[in-house]
Amino acid sequence: MVADSKTRFNAVADDYAAARPDYPPALLRWFCDALRPGEGEIVVDVGSGTGIFSRQLSQALPAAIELIGVEPAAEMRAQAKQAILVGEKLDYREGTAERLPLPDGVACAVFAATAAHWFDRPAFFAEAARVLVPGGLIGIADYVRDETNPAVAAATAFLRRHGGPRVYERPDYAAELAQAPGFEGAEACREHAVFLLDPERYVRLVLSSSHAVPAIAALGADRAREILLGTATKLAQADGLIPYAYAFRGFRARRAA
Repeated sequence: MVADSKTRFNAVADDYAAARPDYPPALLRWFCDALRPGEGEIVVDVGSGTGIFSRQLSQALPAAIELIGVEPAAEMRAQAKQAILVGEKLDYREGTAERLPLPDGVACAVFAATAAHWFDRPAFFAEAARVLVPGGLIGIADYVRDETNPAVAAATAFLRRHGGPRVYERPDYAAELAQAPGFEGAEACREHAVFLLDPERYVRLVLSSSHAVPAIAALGADRAREILLGTATKLAQADGLIPYAYAFRGFRARRAA
């Protein structure tokens, strides 16, 4: 995992927890329908952040499954732990994608949701293969902003003007999984989704980006929010809400027997 990625989201953990989108139900079903769990098995969410994907998985999985989130950033992990509901078999542990805090062959699935672009992926694939049972599932989910959407275009313009430079590119996960040692049967899917945001959530969503950290430092949090709130007011529809569009992607493969 890139060293800076272990802590860079600590500064925006509150906005991340409040504003980042849920994953489309169809994408969750696509992953969960491919699982082959047995009673008492473990599912791992790597780079679990504030627990958005973990919580959705917890609701979608059989009750017997234990779900473990692995996250290096302390503030993100704290946000996730605060959201655990009574009775949920959900735990969050400190760790990285390249060194999972789990023994060999215990997991029926290992997921990474909008996190794998930060990983040393060959090391992550090797760790996923180590902790998975034979036939176990590796799944990668992410989303990209739909730049044809006016609200997305405005957010991107703000980040380009005031934020830091882009520090990653979206990998070709399908190709990487097809070539990863110990895995087979790589598949992919896509889902498009539009979220209706109130102005405050729009502001927090933009500021939850890792590229917004330099903008907050340069402008100050109050000024950054003021600029974005002005933009949000202009973008709002008659009902006061702002359509914000994403393209979600899913990738999966199996650990070879």
